[in-house]
Amino acid sequence: MRNMKNRFKVILIVVGVVIVGLIAWDWASDGELFSTPKYPGFVNEETLDLPAEVRAQWEAQYDTALSSLEYDPEDLSANVTLAVLELSLGRYADARERMEFVLSRNQLNAVNWTVFGDVALKMGDYEAAELAYLKSLEISVDQQVIFKLEQVWREHLPSQTDNIEALYRDAIAAEGQKRFYLVQLAAWYEERDRLDEAASHLKVASDLEPDNEELKAAYEEMARKAWGL
Repeated sequence: MRNMKNRFKVILIVVGVVIVGLIAWDWASDGELFSTPKYPGFVNEETLDLPAEVRAQWEAQYDTALSSLEYDPEDLSANVTLAVLELSLGRYADARERMEFVLSRNQLNAVNWTVFGDVALKMGDYEAAELAYLKSLEISVDQQVIFKLEQVWREHLPSQTDNIEALYRDAIAAEGQKRFYLVQLAAWYEERDRLDEAASHLKVASDLEPDNEELKAAYEEMARKAWGL
């Protein structure tokens, strides 16, 4: 019986040492062992392989922007700057939390929605990224945001790729016949074997830039496929 008690004591001591060691390790690692992610199911943080000088520069910019919040914690511009830097440094949960605060104060700024979409995309929250980019485009049409949304659909939400046609048609209606919109729409038509429409859009794009030999060649190749020219 005494041997059993002694063995039990030894086990308790060993378990205690292990627990203390784990707590000490957790404290040394900023509480990562026992902490709950701010956004479960998504990438909250990522260690990025950044050049030392780039990281140092961004960290310095971060500290400067952070210090400005001491005077006005609700400075939305400073918070957006911090969120962009947190995104660049792989601190996605912090960036998202900051952008949620910004959007709680101002939902009428397209850039705010775009930054939030960029953060959500890095976290792997593709539906949130999609909605954020759509919200940004409701406020202001932007070529880069349109392309980001198309890539989200193509790479992560393939059931939404049928919306690419409407996406670029709406962009053309809002901003006119720009080469980028026409070429992207032509590529979508080609994927669906709608070669006549693909060739027609490339023709318009080529006419807009008559000195663009690469675009001219793309149109001629598509015309051969569509019309046998």
